[in-house]
Amino acid sequence: MDPSTATFPRLLAGHAERQPDAPAMREKDLGIWQTWTWRQTAQEVREMACGLASLGFAADDNLAIVGANRPRLYMSVLAA
Repeated sequence: MDPSTATFPRLLAGHAERQPDAPAMREKDLGIWQTWTWRQTAQEVREMACGLASLGFAADDNLAIVGANRPRLYMSVLAA
């Protein structure tokens, strides 16, 4: 991929295509590790992005994302 066109969503899509079942993110919840694969992460981001679009969110709109330092926060940022 040309570095000038590398965006986080494109990098995510590339990882999901090349290594769909490899771990993308991990979080410990109640002492148990939760793991999201690249495929699961890409799907979650896609669903969030479609949800935002269905609510009318578009390019150049402003969105505030507030949350704890957790995987879904980063997925939300990618979806936006």
